[in-house]
Amino acid sequence: MNSKRKKEFYKLVRFVIVGGSTFIFQSILYYAFSRWLFLDLPHTASYMLAIGFAAVQNYVTHRAWTFGDQKAAQGSVYRFFIVLMSGLMLNIFLFWLFHDVFHWYDLLVVFLVGAITPFFTYLTHRLYTFHENPGAALQRIVRKRDRLVS
Repeated sequence: MNSKRKKEFYKLVRFVIVGGSTFIFQSILYYAFSRWLFLDLPHTASYMLAIGFAAVQNYVTHRAWTFGDQKAAQGSVYRFFIVLMSGLMLNIFLFWLFHDVFHWYDLLVVFLVGAITPFFTYLTHRLYTFHENPGAALQRIVRKRDRLVS
């Protein structure tokens, strides 16, 4: 494995570790909110609260450890917020769909959604949030597509 691939592999491993710890933290918060603290609150609202608290831990850990070797990308907090909001919408939509529409057990849905969304967040954080030139990857893809079409 060459140096660049090895570095990317370790970045992915760190991402999985941070994501896993965030998922555990978020799941514990959701359980506490939905079962003990906010019994009258709809489960989707408890889920949203848990995601909000876990997002702070997620950003700090990714910035310091997962993507810490990258030059501090100006505007990464703003871009993190954009990715957070889109990921939050995806999470909430999937939770609502499986729990409220299909009536699946809420803790099962938490785990299911937790398995789906990391693919989205890794790519968007890697190519957009913590990238010093966030449009570069998209520009390369468009250029390659244009060469293939020509």
